[in-house]
Amino acid sequence: MRRADWKVRLAGVGVGLVTLVAMPVRAQMQMDMSGMPMVSKLAGHQHPPGAPSSDRPTQGQLHPPGVHSHLSGPRDGLPANDHVAPMVSADTMPLMPADKGMAMGDAPWLGMFLANELEWIGTPQGPQAAWDVEGWAGTPTRRLWVESEGESSSRQGSSARTELLFDQAMSRFWDWRAGYRVDAGGGPSRSWLAGGIQGLAPYWFEIEAMAYVSSQGRVAFRFEARYDMLLTQRLILSPKFETQVYSRADPRRELGGGLSDANLGLRLRYEFSRKFAPYIGVGWDQRFGATGSWARRDQVRLRGIEWMTGVRLWF
Repeated sequence: MRRADWKVRLAGVGVGLVTLVAMPVRAQMQMDMSGMPMVSKLAGHQHPPGAPSSDRPTQGQLHPPGVHSHLSGPRDGLPANDHVAPMVSADTMPLMPADKGMAMGDAPWLGMFLANELEWIGTPQGPQAAWDVEGWAGTPTRRLWVESEGESSSRQGSSARTELLFDQAMSRFWDWRAGYRVDAGGGPSRSWLAGGIQGLAPYWFEIEAMAYVSSQGRVAFRFEARYDMLLTQRLILSPKFETQVYSRADPRRELGGGLSDANLGLRLRYEFSRKFAPYIGVGWDQRFGATGSWARRDQVRLRGIEWMTGVRLWF
């Protein structure tokens, strides 16, 4: 009887030791899963009936990785960053359908089109349309991107920047990219070789920093930062900052050397679904140096506040 009691106690001690060892392992697995970006196209899938809706962060949180277009898909095996976006709870991660599994042993082919901005802007020179769209196709770590950003008005005509880029993941939260850029409208077209990085900085700031070399030997730099803050489960405030710098002037396109322009926007959107979200916003832009001088000559304002309304969508 005493021997049986001793065996029971020994078994209990063994179970306790196994539990103590398993707890940190399980916690580490949950942390790894919470830091793993998911497929953006799946961010809009809903939970089964009766299940808690956990594919959205709680009020006041920034969006989890699943909603960022450029980090869509699992990235196991990539080196960790010294400076990465903070992890979120696994409860905030979107569900992944069975037919879109984690694909640990292969590299699924994915694709997405995202219109960050399709908008109408009111300016002192009259209304104008503007767009910021992008699409990609490839695996979670290697992708081919097409991006276009521009504006059109009856007074100034149309101008656009279009880029074709190859994108390679270098860590879970950062990619390097290289490709080709074309500027059209607003003067003669210009071609550029492009290279840079994009990714998520701490606190889920989406960052893109690109450098360009033109066929005329000019060098340019473009920086963009944005992030999404949930005010409610569907109401999202999205600040955005963008600026451009040129090594020397391009008079035929009325662009000065040095700091050329800067734009700060604040958009408030309501997500009827992750795929469709109308918004209103306010922006401030300014032209600097020779760029501002040419704008003044053409009777275009150098700086000012503009109001906008538009829609954000993806599929």
